[in-house]
Amino acid sequence: MKKLYFETKNKEELKEELKTSKRIFNFLNLYSVYLFKKNKDFAKAVSEKYCINSIDGAMISVFLSLKKVKKIKRLRGTDFIRYIMNDEELLKNKRHLFLGSDSANEEGIKNIASNFKKIDLKKVFYYNPPYIKEDKFPEKEIKKICDLINKKKIDYVWVGLGNPKQEIIAKEIFNKTNAKGIFCVGGALDFLSKRKKEAPKIIRKFYLEWFYRLLTDFKHSKKKVWRSFEGLFYMPKTITTKDEK
Repeated sequence: MKKLYFETKNKEELKEELKTSKRIFNFLNLYSVYLFKKNKDFAKAVSEKYCINSIDGAMISVFLSLKKVKKIKRLRGTDFIRYIMNDEELLKNKRHLFLGSDSANEEGIKNIASNFKKIDLKKVFYYNPPYIKEDKFPEKEIKKICDLINKKKIDYVWVGLGNPKQEIIAKEIFNKTNAKGIFCVGGALDFLSKRKKEAPKIIRKFYLEWFYRLLTDFKHSKKKVWRSFEGLFYMPKTITTKDEK
């Protein structure tokens, strides 16, 4: 049975990965476990050797901690963005592309940049692809995105298209661009741009972000939350850590 492998590296260790190698950084949760079982393109995308799959979902952290009999912490995509964007060494002379979500516009990018003093807006670009029902973008659109990344000499691509689209397109553009890091961060861009409210710390502490999403965005969250619960049943036979490879 195919396994979904997670890294257990902390922010500092991932920073070293970013400094020394070209990578895709995924931040996966229970819905991702569901997709891994149900969506072949998604499963293939997150299984590439150049992918680092971090634990975004609290229940994945709990399950793997019990399995390994040691504390395995989660690493939320939003927290990782904040960490990277406040690191002067990593940001020096770097150029960014914010890809996807309704936050990828002039106002949204200014709001995101307002959180981080070390970002130079002259080196920040954005592009919001047209909406598609399918999970895979057409080749014409992928080429357009790759040409933009290479023309602007982008170092870091921040993808907020939601899964499975973001992980699939990250795989598509990885070998066609010179970007040093591609980060699939989902709704984190909406939180940082102030387009959507992030769950309060007390909610996150008690692993109730799914409930907060239902309360604040029921229409768009109900299906994803339900499928996340289905992902619970897949965990025991599907997920593990990379040191078990």
